[in-house]
Amino acid sequence: MKKFWGICNNDKYTVGCNGASLYIYDHNGKQLQVFKDAPYTYRAKFKPDTNILVAKSTAGYLLIYDLDELKLLKKIKTAQIGSQDDGFAFNNDGNYLYNIERPIYSTKTRLTIYDMKEYSVIRTLFENDEKIVLKNLEFDKNNICYLLGFMRDDAGIFDYGFIAKLVSHNLKDIKTLDKDKYEYLCAFKNWEDHGFSNKALELSSQLKNLETIEKTTIIDTYNDLENKSKSIFSKL
Repeated sequence: MKKFWGICNNDKYTVGCNGASLYIYDHNGKQLQVFKDAPYTYRAKFKPDTNILVAKSTAGYLLIYDLDELKLLKKIKTAQIGSQDDGFAFNNDGNYLYNIERPIYSTKTRLTIYDMKEYSVIRTLFENDEKIVLKNLEFDKNNICYLLGFMRDDAGIFDYGFIAKLVSHNLKDIKTLDKDKYEYLCAFKNWEDHGFSNKALELSSQLKNLETIEKTTIIDTYNDLENKSKSIFSKL
């Protein structure tokens, strides 16, 4: 296989992303198709328990494919600018796709929720909040969404990182992160979103020179912070 920026696979297909193209392989490594539907497409994810693939272009597109049919199902314009390199994830049953977008300005983010039956937007969150900047997300086994991001101070610069639960379309139970912890977690999640490819690692200023890269998740980090706060409280 070629040296790809992003790689993802399930039990039937492997997908390689090199920016200009998506290469589709079967489980034996046979090339089945090459898609060239949007530039700067470096990441892709499978809808859970299906062969439906969603690829994200930093140029502001989501591309939805049926790999059994080897065809593009939908091309969605998500933003008017580039810089669309933040996280996206399916909820556990795959009915919804949560995508972090920078619709108009590279400094402002929103969380857009897409219905995966109609491939349509059902809700956008945080678009008008000047202080919240979202970066990545995960779902736990109970289908709770955890959001990673940072808060700006009154001057508009980084104040503190955070992980929060998304509850009733709001941030709840916020845990704070210092800048080093936040930047490491962002870097690791970005590498994970690219399928832990060697090429993505080479471009990570946070990770590429480390002798040991500690595996982490947004949820594990959140739970560690929660346990520490409980321990401190119990000693008071």
